[in-house]
Amino acid sequence: MTSSKNNDRRPPALDCQPQAVVASPIRPQYESGAPRLTAIVTLLIAALPFLQSDLVCPQRAAAQSTAAKQDPPGATQLIDKANDSVLRAKTAASAKQRDELLQQARGQFEQARQLLQKEAADYEKEWRTFGAFIDAKKEPEQFRRKREAEQKKLRTELSLAILPYQLAQSYDKDHPNHQAALKEAGEKLELLHQKHRSQIVGRYARVYQGKCFEELGEPRKALGIYSELLSHTAEAPVMKKLQAQATHFKLICLNSQDPVESELIEAIARKWIQANPTLLETADGKGILAEQARAAKNRDKKAAP
Repeated sequence: MTSSKNNDRRPPALDCQPQAVVASPIRPQYESGAPRLTAIVTLLIAALPFLQSDLVCPQRAAAQSTAAKQDPPGATQLIDKANDSVLRAKTAASAKQRDELLQQARGQFEQARQLLQKEAADYEKEWRTFGAFIDAKKEPEQFRRKREAEQKKLRTELSLAILPYQLAQSYDKDHPNHQAALKEAGEKLELLHQKHRSQIVGRYARVYQGKCFEELGEPRKALGIYSELLSHTAEAPVMKKLQAQATHFKLICLNSQDPVESELIEAIARKWIQANPTLLETADGKGILAEQARAAKNRDKKAAP
């Protein structure tokens, strides 16, 4: 099985998204010694900007913070907590503490799944109430509301498809449940891609499907998917972000092969950096820089006498 040593998406026409239903990112820690696999998990979610609000409003943030103290945790908060538990389990002081943290994470993932399934059913019902067609010019408000309902529906569907991948990280790689969860995620993501292959959400499902193949020990399939996504012309910002994630995941996969083609990895990274200077500070931009540095280190190590 391939190891990963060392996570808008929306139709391009949709310019604003409400709060995410997936967990917010935990900052990857490449240099701090935190497990690389956990960094990749959280980076997957960090690489979903279309699921997050496009505008940061202090008043809204304060209101959400107050509400969070009063209301039971939602899917977002549960997944945040579960990811944090998985991260802390990697450095637990004892086997007992590690097991308790991972069990806690699995319970939170399950609670999140149940909430997301209910939300998905509600959003589907809401979306269907608008009927098959609304004339945007004659009924602009109804058109806007239907589009908003569709956005919520698609975000939730993608969150549900990604969730088994996150759950897989709470198991050791040789555990049957790790493999089973990755396969489940891959199947759900494939269905979502087939259903929305012409939309950004379908293409992001494809990116995550590639990640599942990589961790299932099928790097050729993963690299094929990343190359497929990178073959599209990327002019819209959302496509550039998608291709940044695909490039990042491609470099992770290439860096995990034996032997490592360091020169190829460095060339791909340089090309992306030159073409996307404004994305260097994004989660995927930093990840690409880290993979470039990793490849260079490996090259220098080989060249040493």
